[in-house]
Amino acid sequence: MSTTLAQAPSKPANVPLATAGLLIGMLLSVLDQTVVAIALPDIAADLGGMGSIGWIVTSYLLASTATGALYGRISDRFGRRPVFLVAVAGFVAGSALCGLAQTTSQLIAARTLQGIGAGALFVLPTIALSELYPQHLRSRVQGLTGGVFALASLGGPLAGGAITDAWGWRWIFYVNLPLGLLALALATFALRLPRPGGDGKVDLPGAVLIAGATVSLLLVAEWGGRAYAWNSGVILALAGALVVLAGLFGWWERRAGNPLLPPRLFAGRTLRVVLPAAALLGALLGGSIVYLPTFLQGAYGMGATQAGLALNPYVLTFMAVSSLAGARIGASGRFRPYLIAGAVIVVAGFALLAWITPETPISCSRPGSRCWVPGSGC
Repeated sequence: MSTTLAQAPSKPANVPLATAGLLIGMLLSVLDQTVVAIALPDIAADLGGMGSIGWIVTSYLLASTATGALYGRISDRFGRRPVFLVAVAGFVAGSALCGLAQTTSQLIAARTLQGIGAGALFVLPTIALSELYPQHLRSRVQGLTGGVFALASLGGPLAGGAITDAWGWRWIFYVNLPLGLLALALATFALRLPRPGGDGKVDLPGAVLIAGATVSLLLVAEWGGRAYAWNSGVILALAGALVVLAGLFGWWERRAGNPLLPPRLFAGRTLRVVLPAAALLGALLGGSIVYLPTFLQGAYGMGATQAGLALNPYVLTFMAVSSLAGARIGASGRFRPYLIAGAVIVVAGFALLAWITPETPISCSRPGSRCWVPGSGC
C-alpha cells in the first residue's frame, strides 16, 4: 500500500476526545465477548433452546473474527472514521435487537449483526490510535489499550453478573446503547485522520478465504468433542476445509496485487514470533474468562455476581501490569524481557489453573471455608 496521503483532514483531530471514542468502541467490542457468557443460564430459562444456547456466544465470535481482517482494508479505501461510524451504528442496532429478542433464534441473529459491527471496533481503533500518536508514545498507548482489553475481558463477567442479577439479562445489551452513541458522537466530532493513499482495492477473494478458514477453525473448536466426536466426518471435513482454505489463502496472498495480509508483514523475525504469541495469549485469556465463571457457578454454587467478583485478582493485576509494562517499554525501548517474563508467568498460571477441580478449596481468611467471594458465606 502506498504511504502517500490521498486526502488531508479538513481540520486537526482532537486527540484526547478521539482517543476516548476509539477506546469506548474497543471496550464494547471486547466486553460483549464475555459479558453474555455469565448470563446464559438466565437467557436459556427465559427464551428456551438450551441445545443451541452456546451459539449466542459463538455467533458473535464467528461474525467478528471473520470480518475483522477485512475492515482494515476497507478503511484504507473509505477512511477510518466513516467505517468506524458505520460499524458502531451496526453494533448499536444489533444490541437493541438483542435486548428485544423473543426467541433464541432471534437472539442469535441479532448477535451475528452485533458481531459484524464488532469486527471493526477492535481493529480500527488499533490502527487509528497508531496514526494519532507519534511513534515514541505508541507503547504507552498500547499499554492503555491493553488495560481497556483487560477491563472489558475480565470485568465483563462481573458486569454481566451484576446487571443480570439486578435488572435482568436484556440490560446487558441495552447498556451498550448509550456507550455506543457516545462513541459515535466523539468519533464524529473529534476523529480526523488523513485518508491513506493507494488505489484502495479490497482483496475480496482473500477476505472470503480467510473468513472461511476462520469459521472452520472456530466450528472445530466449538463442536469437536461436544456436538460431534473428534473423529466424526463433520469434524474431519471442517479440519480439512481449514487446511485447504488456509493454504489457498497463503497462495493467493502471494499473488494478489493488493493482498489483504501482505506476506512482507511476516518477513521480520519479530513479527513471526510476536503474532503467534499474541494469538495464543488471546485464546488463553478469552477461554479462561468465558469458562472460569461458568465453572465457579457450577462447581461452587456461586451466583452470577459472585462468580464475576472471583475474577477480581485477574482484572486488577492484568490492568496494573499492562499499564506499567507499557510505560517502562516506552521509557527504555526494551521489550524482550517483558515478553519473556510475561510468557513464563502465563504458563505457570495456567498450569496451576489446570489442577483445579470442584474439590479444590478457594483461599479464604476463615479456615475450612471454600469460598472467599463477598456474599458467599465467607
